[in-house]
Amino acid sequence: PTPPDPSPEAWNASDYESNTDYYRKLESVHNLTPLDNLRMDRLSSPRFCPSDSSKIIYLRRQYHMPDINGSSTTLHWVDMSDLLSPKWIQLTRPIWGIHDQQFYWIDKTTILFLSNRGSSGLNQIFQLNLPGDILGINNFLEPIQITDYPLSIDNLLINRQASRLAFSCQG
Repeated sequence: PTPPDPSPEAWNASDYESNTDYYRKLESVHNLTPLDNLRMDRLSSPRFCPSDSSKIIYLRRQYHMPDINGSSTTLHWVDMSDLLSPKWIQLTRPIWGIHDQQFYWIDKTTILFLSNRGSSGLNQIFQLNLPGDILGINNFLEPIQITDYPLSIDNLLINRQASRLAFSCQG
C-alpha cells in the first residue's frame, strides 16, 4: 500500500499555537534553538495602500507545529494610524500547504495576488475585495479566482495605474 501523505490535510486551529502563548508557558530561560527558529512566523512583503499610507498589507507564513511538516502563507492587513495601538486583521483563511504571494493593491479596496488555493492546486490570480469596514471582519474574506490556466502563474506584475498586468507560466 501507498504510505499516507505526511503533510497536514487542512488547517486545524489546534495545530497552531501562537508564539506569544508558547513562550509565555516556558518556565525557564533557554538558548535559541533551530526549533525556536522554525516556530517563528515569517512576516514579509509589506505594501502601503495606494491612497492611505497608514494601511498596510503583508504576508505571514506560519508552520504546522506538531511536526513542522507543513506551512501556510496568508494575507494580513494592519492600520498603523495609531502607532501605539495598531489594529490588524487576517484577510485570508490559513490552509496547510496553501500559500498566498505576490500581491498588489489595485485601489484602496481591491487586492490581486497569486495563490495555490484553487481546486487545481496551481498558482493562479485571485482577487480580494476589502469591505468598507475592514475592522468588522469576524472571519476570513473569500478570494475570487480570476484565472484558471493549466499551468502555474508566476512573476505577477501590475503597472502603477493598475490597468495592465503581466505574468509568466510554468509547467
